[in-house]
This record gives sequence, C-alpha cells and structure tokens, in this order.
Amino acid sequence: MKALVGIAPHGAVTFVSSLYGGSVSDKEIFKQSGIAALLTENIAVMVDKGFLISDCCKCKVYCPPFLSKQKQMPAYEVRETQAIARLRVHVERRQFKNNGKS
Repeated sequence: MKALVGIAPHGAVTFVSSLYGGSVSDKEIFKQSGIAALLTENIAVMVDKGFLISDCCKCKVYCPPFLSKQKQMPAYEVRETQAIARLRVHVERRQFKNNGKS
C-alpha cells in the first residue's frame, strides 16, 4: 500500500492521501488524490527525482536535476541540487524530531 504525504518545511503534515495498491504509480496517486486541485500558481512543491508531476499541476515543482548522459552537471544544476537537498534534509530532520526518533 502507498500513500502521498505532504510535509511543510517546518515539519507539519499538510496532506495525506488515501491508500493505493502497490502497482499504482506515484504520478497516478498524485492525480487521483486530489492534491493537484489544491496547488495553485503561487505554491511551490519539492519532490524526489522521478516524481514527475510538473505537467499535472499549476504550481512550481522543484525536483533535483537528472545527470542523464552527461558526465558532470553544469555548475548551475549543482547549485540547484544542493539548495533542494538542504531543504529536503531540513524537512526530514523536522519530521524525525517531531516523531521522537531523533
């Protein structure tokens, strides 16, 4: 079973979808969950690599860039990846701290 969980930068859970069978893709869960309707143009979300939803919603989607066939990322993509990673670590730390695990 899989679910989609939204977490704010300060660690608060902002969205929890219904549970879906394991064969459903992340993108399909995103579409079926109804969260896309809640995400307006003035909202931004951060997602993992491979969570390709930018064509399914109106909001700004931040996703770490893929290396693809290049041997090395351009400097601007390295900086973007580092900025996204810093925010993601912050969210994960807050979540664990709030759950008493850290």
